[in-house]
Amino acid sequence: MIAYLGTAKRDITPKRPIPLAGYGWRHGPFEGVDRPLHARFYWFRFEAEGEAPAEALFVFADLICWGDDQMPRLRQALLEAFGLPPERIVLQGTHTHGGPPTSAYLSPEIGRRDEAYVMWLEEETVKGAAEARRSANEPVTISVGTGAFGLGIHRRKREDGRIVGKPNPEGPTDPEVTVVRFDRSDGSPKGVWFHYTCHPTIGDAPRVDAEYPGAAAERLERELGPDALPAFVQGCCGDVRPNLSRDGAFYRGGDADIRAQGDALAAEVLRVLRGGMRPAGAAAPRFIRRAARLPFRHVPDEAALRTYADGDDRILAAWSRTLLERPERLQPAVPLELTYVRLAEGLALLAMNGEIVVEYGLRIKRAFPGITIPMGYANGMTGYVPTAKQVEEGGYEGGDAYVYFGLPSAFAIEIEERVAEVVDELAREQENAT
Repeated sequence: MIAYLGTAKRDITPKRPIPLAGYGWRHGPFEGVDRPLHARFYWFRFEAEGEAPAEALFVFADLICWGDDQMPRLRQALLEAFGLPPERIVLQGTHTHGGPPTSAYLSPEIGRRDEAYVMWLEEETVKGAAEARRSANEPVTISVGTGAFGLGIHRRKREDGRIVGKPNPEGPTDPEVTVVRFDRSDGSPKGVWFHYTCHPTIGDAPRVDAEYPGAAAERLERELGPDALPAFVQGCCGDVRPNLSRDGAFYRGGDADIRAQGDALAAEVLRVLRGGMRPAGAAAPRFIRRAARLPFRHVPDEAALRTYADGDDRILAAWSRTLLERPERLQPAVPLELTYVRLAEGLALLAMNGEIVVEYGLRIKRAFPGITIPMGYANGMTGYVPTAKQVEEGGYEGGDAYVYFGLPSAFAIEIEERVAEVVDELAREQENAT
């Protein structure tokens, strides 16, 4: 089995000031650009004697997410242009809050979507894929290594009988940094992936910013050269945020903090690249797409929604109007898509279209053989995917966040069981196939 890789990079920074996504207190168009937004494209072609080539596309974009409503259009465009089926496409957002909203379901209270930008972004995505495919003419070998980084901290803490958003050093995080290197025949890197699990929410200025993942990628590009395309791969960071705190509370940082953390992450990636990599053997790729049905607690009726729409609470009014305008969202459950891709012997990725809390990412790493990289914010955005315990406890991830994602209600406690069933089944299949 020979793996060929083509890469491309496109600037997806908005050409004019438009709203940014992610913070309810930040309204209006952005005021400037600190770090431009990019989409980084990786096109793979796997060839084996006597078999038809297998192709796959990965796109890592400086976006809060890709919208669920975008994915049918993008998949159709990529199918028509290149013959790529959905299970061979992974589009991930780094989850920066310094970029524009892309989902029609995201509440306008945390960023109103600009339709012209979304259409342009989708056109650029197809163009970037074509550019990467044209350059997929060099065979690459794959190696992998791991390190550690300490930026993230658990952000759910119990105080006075309720869950609040404060630093919790006793809560789970995932400090592991996974580095994947794709080398040309002369040993030079054609691409580098670096996977880490933490919200890119150091700052909250009304400025375009690829945040610490973008700062790290910039440093790596300077160190590795322009022909090596470093791409940040976000993990399951739904309940993990940067540990900028004092006196037991979080605070937001500025540009200097973002640059410092990006440089520190890049330094750890470089350390692993220079001494901690091991070859990943060639293997036939695998592409599997599954879905877990995530149940809601209840589905509101039209009368209740109209009452909220006419009320004084802006957040509930925006949520109810979204559901009244899109009644197809009023279903008892929503699918969480899981896309599994094996790239090499002992190396795979599991991409999910939700804001997945870290507990699931850790479970995935334990369950699968070899190294399986868990990815949230990929191929759309369902909303927060909490654990059963978090649903019981409430708080933002477990109970309150649904209004910002155009969902009928918070999820039912059975959510963890439904996700675990699909994850564990996939893991058993891979264990039996190795």
